[in-house]
Amino acid sequence: GVGAQGSPVGLHAHLDLAREMLLGLDLTELERPLLEAAGARRASELGPNSQGRSRSMTAVPPPPPPAGPRGAGAVRGGRLCGRPTGMRVGVVFPQTEVGADVEAIRRYAVGVERLGFSHLLAYDHVLGADPEAHPELEGPYDIGDTFHEPLVLFGYLAAITSLELVTGVIILPQRQTALVAKQAAEVDILCRGRLRLGIGLGWNPVEYEALGRPFESRGARVGEQVALLRELWTRSAVTHAGPFERVTGAGLNPPPRQRPIPIWFGASTGVALRRAGRLGDGWFPQVPPGPELAAARAEVEAGARAAGRDPSELGMQGTVSWRDQRLSELEEEVRSWEAAGASHLSINTMGAQLRSVEDHLQVLGAVAGRLGLKESSGNF
Repeated sequence: GVGAQGSPVGLHAHLDLAREMLLGLDLTELERPLLEAAGARRASELGPNSQGRSRSMTAVPPPPPPAGPRGAGAVRGGRLCGRPTGMRVGVVFPQTEVGADVEAIRRYAVGVERLGFSHLLAYDHVLGADPEAHPELEGPYDIGDTFHEPLVLFGYLAAITSLELVTGVIILPQRQTALVAKQAAEVDILCRGRLRLGIGLGWNPVEYEALGRPFESRGARVGEQVALLRELWTRSAVTHAGPFERVTGAGLNPPPRQRPIPIWFGASTGVALRRAGRLGDGWFPQVPPGPELAAARAEVEAGARAAGRDPSELGMQGTVSWRDQRLSELEEEVRSWEAAGASHLSINTMGAQLRSVEDHLQVLGAVAGRLGLKESSGNF
């Protein structure tokens, strides 16, 4: 049946209770007025005790609000050396090397969770360009590189792990905003509020052309997209008429568990970094700790302050790549990100000439041991 009262609420209650018992899960200038209006509406709807979050529109209660930067408190484990306030350490999904073997994908995801990593980050490309047809493109990937679509992949991973799932980054302006809102909301439901939506502008005009979106205006459009995503995730009905987006009296149902889903920005230019500070819940630096990171962070913080936001509330996620170096050297890189104040870090094993999922897991096991991550028996 569907519960004591024959209702979906009863079913959700039974499922949540069973899951808790079995698994131990803890139950812009254009943008600014749009975001301020959205915040004012949410505040008026919720009252003084809302903590800025909307009422849930589903029978499943939302998870507790994150304790740190948005996206930093959604999952257990993966904290550096077990310190309760430490940097969360996850992995970069080896998109270009894992192939199309679903069993290999399963072994990898379950394996990294068991090793104690907290999150899995996936890159995004819908299409690869043929170098013979596009010799002018100099990007890192082409038609020969495999890419699993992140949000579809996450629907599968949500059923087999309790990892936080992170797009790093999805190319938002080449996609339909309402469809991204719907897909992300569905993933957030399936993974019980463990989605972090990393977004960026991308570099490949071939993909934009194929998806019917203009490449040249991608930077101008992304701020409005972010505002509309948050509107769709937090309101039952949305009417929006902007320069690039239009929605008339429509909404998502069911809504996501997180309202709104955290949005993090990939950014490298000054304009993009200030946008990340103005609009993001966090950001992905494209430079290592040191003077370049300090300069990038200054841009992010300037953007946050210009929007009346507290820069200390923004998360920052670094990346350390394994290149057959000594574990002590990799640990030194990890510690430099921790010292720089990163809330999250991803270990990237792509491009290290590892031939199998087991090779990736062997390296990650050694890294986890060196960093003192706590092994898990797995949640599924």
